[in-house]
Amino acid sequence: MESSKDWSIWDDANFSAVSADRFSPISTRPVEVPVDESAAFTTAYDAYRTGADALVLRLGYRVPATPGGHRIATDVAHAALQSSSDAFAPTSAERFRQGRHESEYFDPARPIDKTEGDTRWAIELATAALAAVETELSAG
Repeated sequence: MESSKDWSIWDDANFSAVSADRFSPISTRPVEVPVDESAAFTTAYDAYRTGADALVLRLGYRVPATPGGHRIATDVAHAALQSSSDAFAPTSAERFRQGRHESEYFDPARPIDKTEGDTRWAIELATAALAAVETELSAG
């Protein structure tokens, strides 16, 4: 089916003029948004793990996408940074990994809701880990 609309009039200038007429600017006023603690926890974990992955790559290694890959990456990061930081220490890394697993792969037989305290802990640990990785990567 062929359209009878003449699209030749839609150049950049025309689009900008129409866009300005039809769309209001983005609002900057604060709004109340419910906090999704599980999503915040998982996002902090992703930052934490990505920091470990960056360090692993900088060391010249690559952790394959395999079961246990996240654990391997944090173990390597811990080995590389243990003299200057305990951010990737096995106990914390495992607690973080398990917490992310609970959020990411919901089990109705074992529902676990993340709390503000869980999220605060996750963000603090991810922040410390990224700072340690940044220090190590900038050192050379």
